[in-house]
Amino acid sequence: MCGQINCYFKGWFHMWYSYYRVPEDTKNNFLNNEVPLQLNCTGVQEFTHRLAASAVRKDYYLFYLHNGEVLLQMPGVENPYMTTGSLIVFEKNCPFRYCTLYSPPTTHYFAHFTGYAAKDILHQAGIHTNTVYKLHSPESILPKFTAIFDTFLLRDELFDLDSAHHLMELLVAVGRSVMNSQMSGFHKKGRDLQQSLGFLHTNFTKPITVKQLADMEFMSESRYRALFHEKMNQSPQEYLIRLRMSMACDLLSNTILSISEIAQTVGYPDQRYFTRLFHKKFNISPKEYRKKSEK
Repeated sequence: MCGQINCYFKGWFHMWYSYYRVPEDTKNNFLNNEVPLQLNCTGVQEFTHRLAASAVRKDYYLFYLHNGEVLLQMPGVENPYMTTGSLIVFEKNCPFRYCTLYSPPTTHYFAHFTGYAAKDILHQAGIHTNTVYKLHSPESILPKFTAIFDTFLLRDELFDLDSAHHLMELLVAVGRSVMNSQMSGFHKKGRDLQQSLGFLHTNFTKPITVKQLADMEFMSESRYRALFHEKMNQSPQEYLIRLRMSMACDLLSNTILSISEIAQTVGYPDQRYFTRLFHKKFNISPKEYRKKSEK
């Protein structure tokens, strides 16, 4: 359910949209260790005046500062000063306090969540609790919150699954932004491989040259090779071979296509060359691989 509060008092404005898992509980502050991931409540607040708030949550509290300045007052936080585009996930059962500074309006989005897998998910996403992050791409965050809000408004029979799904998407977006923010200048350029990687995955059965891939990213071949190896821990040619061999294994195991036909399908007109590559990678011939998969 959704709660909306718009307050006008002595020249200041307070806007608060909140979406609750349990409509009767305006705090929705609880643990649930029986599910992997659960969104307790979410919403957005905007203030045009200074505000101080403090609490102790039983669940995790994701606080994203979309606009303004906030000062945290809690032990163990290295950088207690938050500016536009900053984010923190408060640890569960940890007392916290924050106050807005002199730059109204202050707008922040929030999500309170729980679940037995929440800690591991944060760890896998590279998000440390009680740590302020300046997000590299904050524009990727708001659409995730919008999707979460829509889930609470719809609130159909798939609500639990849908809300957990969109919360996971939010945490992944935060994790990716944190990762990109922490990269060195050389690693940041590795993000530019996205277009060529997408091309590889959709066209790997066709003839592909490193020059083609480098041109997509507006790089020289040597620079592209270096960046690719740094990001993927292998050369572009090795990556292409891995994609083709993975498909070849699937075709050998699940179709009656001949080895010659499979070689052609995955991008190798020369069956003997395909067989040599396959044996080099798996230390077994395609024919032997098919026999083993039939057992």
